[in-house]
Amino acid sequence: MNNRITLCNVKKRLEEQAFDYEVLMLQDDFSILCSGRGGRIFGPFESEDSESVFWVNKAFRYSEAFAGFIRDEEWNMGGDRIWIAPEIPFFVKDRAAGFDSFIVQKHLDPGNYDLCRRADSIILDQDVILDVYQNACTKKEFHLKKTICKSDNPLRNLPVFEELSSKVKFCGFEQIIELADNSEDCDLYLENWILTQVNTPGILIVPFLGRMEFVDYFEPVEKQDFYIRDNYMEINVTGDRRYKLGFKSVISTGRSGYLSKLSDGRSYLIIRSFINNPSSLYCCEPFDKPGQTGCSSFIYNDSGALGGYAEMENLGITISGDTGKKCSADVVYNWLYIGEETALKQIANTLLEIKLIKYN
Repeated sequence: MNNRITLCNVKKRLEEQAFDYEVLMLQDDFSILCSGRGGRIFGPFESEDSESVFWVNKAFRYSEAFAGFIRDEEWNMGGDRIWIAPEIPFFVKDRAAGFDSFIVQKHLDPGNYDLCRRADSIILDQDVILDVYQNACTKKEFHLKKTICKSDNPLRNLPVFEELSSKVKFCGFEQIIELADNSEDCDLYLENWILTQVNTPGILIVPFLGRMEFVDYFEPVEKQDFYIRDNYMEINVTGDRRYKLGFKSVISTGRSGYLSKLSDGRSYLIIRSFINNPSSLYCCEPFDKPGQTGCSSFIYNDSGALGGYAEMENLGITISGDTGKKCSADVVYNWLYIGEETALKQIANTLLEIKLIKYN
């Protein structure tokens, strides 16, 4: 679902509530907006009056709706955000009840981010203390910092670069997410959890090494919603039925792609790239599958109850516990291409090392 929220909408609503934000200019006159509330990244936007490529909550359209959203202390603003894993000790009060006992702790989201600009980078950071559920320790303290800056086109050194550049527009940004465990008496694992909400419908492309295996985190994904090719998986994301798939780090390339259309009919491709390390634990597990760990990336398809979006997600390197590490620095890249479908397919084939044969 595309709520068609513009850069102007987001600016006005944040200003009305006296929330800090910074706008970072990217390539081809694109921009992203970084908000102190929730530590969000909104966009990319082509202009003040163009829609966000990422999903944004419809409450941003009207003053009264957004004021009510803030008054009710809602968390689901949209855009790109950082949460913390493992999910169950921090978000689930009763494992047996599963998602029905899910809670977003306010110290994490919206949190209390400090926002500043340093040259061509935007920095968001906060100290966090979270309650811990179903664990020997009851509190976890950590520092979370992310630095956002422009990212160059990964195709720029290829012979086909000029030809492709005449057919598509490009922008890119990267996040460096630093996590430091400040707890003295709680050895619970910690990981960055990076989530990007996207508009539906669309096709998610997940390349893999060897044999594809995935883990169902909620209701099983229906067979008509995915296709497994020679070295990649296509998943239809619709925003109208819930499922979440996890992909093991040992088969992951660290990249995925998302193909969809803007409301004006133009096609776009989002490429997401992160540092995937199969030696890391990746400690998240499904409610009903204790010990089923090792997934470094995920796709969430909403039922429509939360807004009808999908999420491209990945975890960071595991720290604390028995890892011998108390801090980490993860990097996630987002590259956006808008233009001709044939050129987008070629870009997907190149950056994901696949041969895309299906795109409606």
